[in-house]
Amino acid sequence: MSCRCLFYLGVIIPSGSKDPTDLNIMMLVSASFLAVSILFFAQSKIYKLKLMEIEDDHEHNSN
Repeated sequence: MSCRCLFYLGVIIPSGSKDPTDLNIMMLVSASFLAVSILFFAQSKIYKLKLMEIEDDHEHNSN
């Protein structure tokens, strides 16, 4: 997420020699980092639920 923030700040902070193509690339990279971070967050939530389910099954089987 920190990389995405730095790319976003690079886009919104004015600079004298920014080419429109550079801005588009930076925005695309920033959006890509955001999409990947959302994907990883969703995957971690799924894995956490699976681990909790495995622990519950293990507790029921041990009793």
